[in-house]
Amino acid sequence: MFKKLLTNLPYNPSLIGQVSFYAKRMHSEEKIRRLGVVFVILAVFVQMFASISKPESTLAESTNDIIRGGFTTRDQAVLHCLNGSSDFFEILTYYGLGCDSVANASTVEIRSNAADYDSLGRNQQGAIIARTGKPTNEYAVDIAGAGRFWMKDLRAWDSGAYSTYKVLKMTNKHGQTIMIMYNCGNIVTVGRYAPPVPPTPPPPAPVNRKPAMNFTANCTAVTWSAGDYEGMPRVRIYVTPATASPETDWNNKGTFVHSAAPTGSGTVNAGSWPVPSQYRNTTTRYRVFGVVSDRLPGGQMDDTNFVRAIPTTGILFGPCTQPTPPPPPPTTPEPPTDVCPYIPGTQTSEAECKPCEDSQTSEDGLSCLLLSKAARNVTQKIENADSTMANGGDVISYTLSVKNSGKITVREFVVEENIADILDYADVTDFNGGKLEGTIVRWPATTLSVNETIKRNLTVKIKNPIPSTPISSSDPDHFDLVMNNVYGNAINIELPGGVIKTTEIVTKSLPNTGPGESMAAAVALTVFVSYFFARSRLFAKELDIVRTDYATTGGY
Repeated sequence: MFKKLLTNLPYNPSLIGQVSFYAKRMHSEEKIRRLGVVFVILAVFVQMFASISKPESTLAESTNDIIRGGFTTRDQAVLHCLNGSSDFFEILTYYGLGCDSVANASTVEIRSNAADYDSLGRNQQGAIIARTGKPTNEYAVDIAGAGRFWMKDLRAWDSGAYSTYKVLKMTNKHGQTIMIMYNCGNIVTVGRYAPPVPPTPPPPAPVNRKPAMNFTANCTAVTWSAGDYEGMPRVRIYVTPATASPETDWNNKGTFVHSAAPTGSGTVNAGSWPVPSQYRNTTTRYRVFGVVSDRLPGGQMDDTNFVRAIPTTGILFGPCTQPTPPPPPPTTPEPPTDVCPYIPGTQTSEAECKPCEDSQTSEDGLSCLLLSKAARNVTQKIENADSTMANGGDVISYTLSVKNSGKITVREFVVEENIADILDYADVTDFNGGKLEGTIVRWPATTLSVNETIKRNLTVKIKNPIPSTPISSSDPDHFDLVMNNVYGNAINIELPGGVIKTTEIVTKSLPNTGPGESMAAAVALTVFVSYFFARSRLFAKELDIVRTDYATTGGY
């Protein structure tokens, strides 16, 4: 149209009116195309920032998080450590870390399948993650001052072949690599972590401890009890006519009259020596001395340096007459020693001290408690609701059972259950005597006799409508349309998802659409729109020139 008007204008001056109309239209088009260029440029800037800024997954927090909601910077992690919030300081101490370790940590990204990574969390998940069907390889970790936590295979949380996690990486005081996940504060280790056991100090050097001996003496017999830490000692008995001075008698004691050599093994030499008639049938008064030899730490017997028995002044006896020896007192056998006083009856072997077969310590009564759990869908009349589908508004009754299969009574036992995952989709309607503290239901302490079983009940009602809250990035088992609960065994009740949940795709990072390609496409679109804007502006300007020339010259 532009070319046609300019070509015919010299031959038909009346077309100048159409030229003016066309010029106005081109000015309007110029304004519209200018506005289009502005919006395209703004879109390019938005695309540029979207390419530079890494996308964040949903920030829904989980009760499994060590730090609820995680942290976004290293400084925030340091503050959690300094404030001692969420038992974070005690957990770091258990893994050989301090707040300075967190302050000097480096930020890296790890792939869940790059190594044998384990992740520490607060909740027990059971043997298998219900959402993914992957084994957790779960085991308990008890941390002083913080309580019991659960270590799981990091790969159990993956929704695909692998997942990528942003972590703080550091080395603890034992030279081991420890990581902290940004999105939840959970600890990640390479393989199973065990705090190093301090080395056993070397045994002390052998010390020569002197032996000791006590003895009694009369006209009938000399009786002694001698002991030596290094081994059974040799005993010797001396008899000499008594004077007023014990030391004179010791110096004049002459040759020993009796020697008791050590026999067998042990550290005590006890015995007696009947006094011969030559000392009993005279009017002479005698003094008896006892001595004991010293067995050296190396096992050699020192027959030179004897130790005098107590009393060191000896014992006087006589003159004696032939006494009639009294009959020996009857011996009463000592009752057997009960090595397990906390178990009824008498146990003579430590092997009998285990309260049950799988007990690891002699007094571990809790290892004999068998925990189990069952669930019943009251609304649908399903007796075993495990692995079944429940609907909004259904009433679920949980039954917790504890059996004491050990040999001792367990006192002050508290039944408690973490229902964090249940509370995602249900409300408790009847605690049946229990009390909710945070996400844990506790019942009053009770006593379990041997072979006694106690039961506790909990009734919940599923929310209607069922929440469409997105799955947590730090705990994919949170808001996953499965009510998971573990008490001895795992109970998983599935829930139907709405349109939002059924179309939800859980990923750790958004698909890589190629920032380079997106920027190239945005630049190409900008050039395309700018071309038409420049073209409209050029046509409008040329038409203005034509109108001006026509008005000043009266023609064209």
